[in-house]
Amino acid sequence: MFLYQSNQLEILALHLRTILQDTPSDPFIPEVIVVQHQGMAQWISQQLAFADGIAANLRFPLPARLIWTVLQDLTGATPTEDLFKKSVLRWRIAGLLPSFLTHPKFGEITTYLTDDDSGEKLYQLAGRISDIIDQYQVYRPEMLDQWQQVQGDHWQAVLWQALTADTFPQRAYLGRQVQQLLNATDNENRKLLPRYHLFGLNSLAPVYLDIFARLGQLTAVHCYHLSPCRQYWGDIMPARHQAGLRARQQLSSTADTYLEQGHPLLASLGKTGQDFFEQLLALDDIQSVDLHLEDEQGHLLAVLRNDILDLHDRTSGEHGRYHLDPDDRSLQFHCCASPFREIQVLHDRLLDLMLHYPDLTPGDILVCAPDIQLYADAIAGVFNETGREHHIPWSIADQSPDNASPLVRCFLDVLDLFVGRFTAPDVLALCETAALLRRFSLDSTLLPLFHDWVSGSGIRWGLDEAHRHDLAVQGGHLHSWQFGLDRLVLGYLMGNCQESQAGILPYAILTAGHAEDLGGFATLVTTLAHWRRMLHAPRPAAQWTDDLLKLLESLFAPSEEDEEGLLMLQTSISSLHEDCQAAGYHTPLSFAVVAQHLKTLLSQTSGGHTFLSGKLTFCNMVPMRSVPFRVLCLLGMNDQSFPRSQHPPAFDLIAKEPRLGDRNRRQDDRYLFLEALLSARHVLYLSWVGGNLRDETLLPPSTVLVELMDYLDQSCVLPESTGIADHLTTIHPVQPFSYHCFAGNPAIAGYNPAWLPAAEEHGAIPFLTSPLPEPDTKWHDVSLQQLIRFWQHPCRFFLEHILGLRLRNREVEIAESEPFSLNNLQNYHLRQATVTDLLAGVPLTRINEILTSAGQLPHGNFGQISFEQIAGESISFSTAAEPLLSRPLLPLEIDVTIGSYRVSGRLDNCFAGGRVVWRTGHAAGRDLLALWIPHLLLNLLCPDSMPPVSIHLSRHPKSSTSPVHRSTLGTVPDPEQHLLWLLERYQRGLSQPLPFFAETSLAWARAKRDKKNPEQAARQTWEDGFLMAGEGSDPAHRLCFEQLSFAANTEFLELTDLYTTLLAHLEVDADAAA
Repeated sequence: MFLYQSNQLEILALHLRTILQDTPSDPFIPEVIVVQHQGMAQWISQQLAFADGIAANLRFPLPARLIWTVLQDLTGATPTEDLFKKSVLRWRIAGLLPSFLTHPKFGEITTYLTDDDSGEKLYQLAGRISDIIDQYQVYRPEMLDQWQQVQGDHWQAVLWQALTADTFPQRAYLGRQVQQLLNATDNENRKLLPRYHLFGLNSLAPVYLDIFARLGQLTAVHCYHLSPCRQYWGDIMPARHQAGLRARQQLSSTADTYLEQGHPLLASLGKTGQDFFEQLLALDDIQSVDLHLEDEQGHLLAVLRNDILDLHDRTSGEHGRYHLDPDDRSLQFHCCASPFREIQVLHDRLLDLMLHYPDLTPGDILVCAPDIQLYADAIAGVFNETGREHHIPWSIADQSPDNASPLVRCFLDVLDLFVGRFTAPDVLALCETAALLRRFSLDSTLLPLFHDWVSGSGIRWGLDEAHRHDLAVQGGHLHSWQFGLDRLVLGYLMGNCQESQAGILPYAILTAGHAEDLGGFATLVTTLAHWRRMLHAPRPAAQWTDDLLKLLESLFAPSEEDEEGLLMLQTSISSLHEDCQAAGYHTPLSFAVVAQHLKTLLSQTSGGHTFLSGKLTFCNMVPMRSVPFRVLCLLGMNDQSFPRSQHPPAFDLIAKEPRLGDRNRRQDDRYLFLEALLSARHVLYLSWVGGNLRDETLLPPSTVLVELMDYLDQSCVLPESTGIADHLTTIHPVQPFSYHCFAGNPAIAGYNPAWLPAAEEHGAIPFLTSPLPEPDTKWHDVSLQQLIRFWQHPCRFFLEHILGLRLRNREVEIAESEPFSLNNLQNYHLRQATVTDLLAGVPLTRINEILTSAGQLPHGNFGQISFEQIAGESISFSTAAEPLLSRPLLPLEIDVTIGSYRVSGRLDNCFAGGRVVWRTGHAAGRDLLALWIPHLLLNLLCPDSMPPVSIHLSRHPKSSTSPVHRSTLGTVPDPEQHLLWLLERYQRGLSQPLPFFAETSLAWARAKRDKKNPEQAARQTWEDGFLMAGEGSDPAHRLCFEQLSFAANTEFLELTDLYTTLLAHLEVDADAAA
């Protein structure tokens, strides 16, 4: 066996290439290169292809797979390993455990499985036990051999004996079997390859290492080992461990003399590599070749690697402290306030590095994290939103199917829905998956319509009354999917009908063009309801497989983009039946167990994703995949996140008595960090979430970062007295739009122009630098409603009618529970509807029935209490309004010419006492404008049938004894001049947005009239307050008038004169009944 050791993976790859150039006699014999991860296989293939122009006839098996292949070659038969692989072993154990519940040694198991009606506890426990036994087969085969010989009184021994009663555990005896075959078979009959290669392994189970050592005695086995040190470092020990031994008096004075710390970082981080190094040295007949080389680069990272290479400890004073160049950024520490901020900072710093290294490409950069899926959404959000000049091509290598495929995610959400409440938000979220909509002849453009239907028809949760009963809720059918769909269908069939049908009021806002869309949406919901009922009962795995595949077909119409996800779903579903059949497990499974099983399978990363794609690669931190990159970035180096903790179950016998060669998650992660130090060629970028979003306190990073920082502080020196760790650490502002990110500090500089702070001292950039050309003369023909809409919101009118921009806020939140109380807006709408019906002579009992059948009232007594309050207020209001509305007149037709303008329309709400309008809310600026403009036309026409009086009735803002607020406009002299003023500024508002705001301008005018501070009053209305949005937060206002000084804007002051004139003619009477 040949052992090649180097601290640079490129040197090992070069030596591998040299050996491969010595081609075997048979060119068709493949070269077998054993790797621990496919990422390493991709890197080797690329290196060989770059050097020779081609890399072909290479095989990259994992260690266990190669040994099974060797076993097959030696025996000429396919090994029967299936019954003891984890996926099958789980179900074999699940089938055996119930039979041992009365066994005296299974007391704890029996207690745990109590009250397990669904079988979920059994499934979970069987999974943990299968994981442990799988480890025993590799790391404790001799213990399993003793158990099989009926030696051992542990409950696991009894279980193992049952598992092997009629099946030979070939994997547990794999090492012994291969060794025996190799010893018993002569050279001519051994079907071994001329050579095998083991590349980049830093840990190997002892049984596998023994097999490879035996192979090395029969054929050429080349082991390429990435070793950080060329000195003997098997006996070095961290200083803290030595101190612990001394404190416990477990270290003799003689041993204390010879113990060395070596390099502190190597001693602390290298335990996994140190153990493997000891295992390699213990092998017989091994020929070692030293290929270690010093790093000739002059930066801190290179010096650190060279010190580890030769065990030079600069903290001891023997080798002198390293004088760090202040501009050296080969090692960087970045402290951020959140994971999302980590990605934002990473993007800016990568752009910075690309400026510093002009030949740096995205393919030269690798970004790793303990769990990259936690960053997936942030990565997509940050790296996809940049402009072309700042775009960095990227890919994520380690994503589980449920995160990578929308189809898989939707299918798992459907399974969750079947055991959930069927809330409206959950069902609408499913509708965002294109494959689901496509199956029912729908598309994503209908999503806003579906939201309106669900919200308007009162759908909240539950399929129907029976579904709620299954969930132990006696809530009836109100606000269920059946209730809402019945309203929608009745509304389509019956139109605007106010007669309830079987206690359900039709939802009338539907047209003939909605028939197919409503049919598809209803079919989608009823299909989900059908499958929920179908999959409720337990059944064997074979039946589950058939039914789930049918479910998949009935719910989805996949496109080419969904093929990978569809295949993954079909494979996972089919594997359930295959594994249970192999295990002989025929017990019916509950839906909960099947759903959990599929979630477990589809949440695991396969490792088959492209690792080296030429793009910036994001991936998980995986042992033995630390290939060299020019820039290596490690994210999520948080105190509790890395090294990752290992929590074995209490019955894990390996964890109780560890041995040399056993895997240890924390030690593997520490060695992974050491490999990162070896793999980063130019820059090692280390980031953690250390900022606090609430205050300025800082959280510590991972212990491995702390150890690295401590070593740097003790081994390096700067020309000034600054600490090395502090010098290399950048604490970034909490937000990317912080002024500090654009103040010239290159360490925290931001590259996204969207975050540039507004230059308030120079004023905001205006929306329009100059007015648009005047519109066509057709705009001189103005309808009354058009003029009212303009003055109620000039900015929105300009954007929508002139520029074609619609910026209205859309409420997207859908309630997921039935109402138990009413908010202010709901109260207003119900008061408005109740007063309308009372004025039309509809009895209160009928109004209550209509509101209840429409699902607009809370459930039960809550609804009765709410309606009584609304009815009381509505009766008072209608009583006060009724005398004014007793003698209605026909609407007045309008067609007048004012200057060059023609105004047309009709004046409605005409009565013998004048024009009367009302609303049950408080009077706002929009209401006064809608009262004033028709009133001017009424004064212009002066009809004989009614006086020129306009009355607005509203809810009194303060008084409870006088609930109606009455505002009256009387005779207005020269109304034509007022209308011409409005029309001329209307014409100006068609070329530019006017700074007139219905509420803010009114607040200014009222404050000025009352001798108060108008700027303060306007600002309070314009800006957001507690639980209340200001008028300035309107999207149209934010776009056109982001920065506005009211007092300094002469146009604003001029337009506010509209309210000054209106208020001068307005008479207010707090008691309408007087």
